[in-house]
Amino acid sequence: MGDEKLPNNVPNKVNFEVINLDSADSTNRYIIDRLGADTGEGLVVTARFQTDGRGRLERAWNSKPDSSLLVSVLLEPKLPPSQIHVLPSLSAVAMAEAIEDTYPIKVGLKWPNDLYVDEKKLGGILAESRISKGSVQVVVGLGVNLDWTREDLEELHRPATAISLEIGAQTQGPKPLLDSFLDKLARHYLHLYDKNGFIDEISYYRRRCITIGRLISVEMAEDSFEGVALDIAPTGELLVAIESCVRAVSAGDVIHIRPLAT
Repeated sequence: MGDEKLPNNVPNKVNFEVINLDSADSTNRYIIDRLGADTGEGLVVTARFQTDGRGRLERAWNSKPDSSLLVSVLLEPKLPPSQIHVLPSLSAVAMAEAIEDTYPIKVGLKWPNDLYVDEKKLGGILAESRISKGSVQVVVGLGVNLDWTREDLEELHRPATAISLEIGAQTQGPKPLLDSFLDKLARHYLHLYDKNGFIDEISYYRRRCITIGRLISVEMAEDSFEGVALDIAPTGELLVAIESCVRAVSAGDVIHIRPLAT
């Protein structure tokens, strides 16, 4: 996979154009509704809050105004089709790095692309792709909890977390984090066009993946099973040990049951 030939017209930079909205039903949907209308790579849309935000598997992504970084980025990768699936993982790594550069916390990645701090979800990613004018356009949406109270999180009825709770103070707003994220996203994204870029990006993701080594439950469209997460394959799949065999999972919902006993 890492040896597939790249086209000659690969980009050497990404020019971001940021549109800041007061509100949107979904920043992903805002971009998708405009695809094909002279909308090109580098469009970035943020919103103070979303009225119909979505996460993976059509789950709602709730937020109050100014409590989260809600951002979607449009990319038009000149990559082999088998490599495009790395974009959400690459974006997760970029956001984790940006958070750590902006705040004094450490971020791990739960497979496939959730941002975690101390066993609690801090943010998530939803990528959606379309074919327009013969090229693939990928919209990568990210939501990161920033300034939340404990009462806000209790309303979600799940063990989410927020940066304001982790550092014990109010945050500085989303702009510094957004600027850092876009800088790191561009660097990781352009690295994909290097000879070993795809393999490197999978490696960066693997180092942050907190799913490896755990007993997990995997829920897929056709079935579900439990096993031990062994590793991330060079092609990006999660390798899960089930009794006497190893299964490669490319898509599914993972639940951490417990750490692997040592």
